[in-house]
Amino acid sequence: WRRPGDGGPGETRFGFDKTRYGVQAIDEAPAKKFVTHLHYSRSFPAARHSYGMFDLACDAPLLVGVAVLSVPVNKKVLTAVFPALVPFEQSLELGRLVLLDECPHDSESWFGGEIRRLAAATGLRGMVMFSDPVRRTRAVGTEVMPGHQGVIYQAGGALYAGRATRRTLKLL
Repeated sequence: WRRPGDGGPGETRFGFDKTRYGVQAIDEAPAKKFVTHLHYSRSFPAARHSYGMFDLACDAPLLVGVAVLSVPVNKKVLTAVFPALVPFEQSLELGRLVLLDECPHDSESWFGGEIRRLAAATGLRGMVMFSDPVRRTRAVGTEVMPGHQGVIYQAGGALYAGRATRRTLKLL
């Protein structure tokens, strides 16, 4: 993947110029390629909608981020939070949100807001998002994923509702 970050138009030290970026619905194939290449899990969820974030300051629009609204493993993931909404139509899970590391500060929160705006136009009224606060390491001690608290979701206006379940995962 070619990466932004050349200090070109719109980049600032502590943020970004939203006029440099665009978001639109994209086909599943390029979304899947981007996500499975860059996400630590190397997996792609059961997608309902995929959105791409593009750097428009390049010669041709460059895909720099992908978000996937997906069907969760269990319908209760949605109905527990949004009991009045029709699951899989009016409510979905944000299954993946992946941006290139070089995207400027605040890109994730802005992208999340744009996703919600576009998804609302398709009839979506509720979105469940999960953070993964647990640091993941391999048996040899190298880090797989540092863990995150979902701060970008909260910065974009999402309400933190606590942990879904308490459990210990053993990675073998």
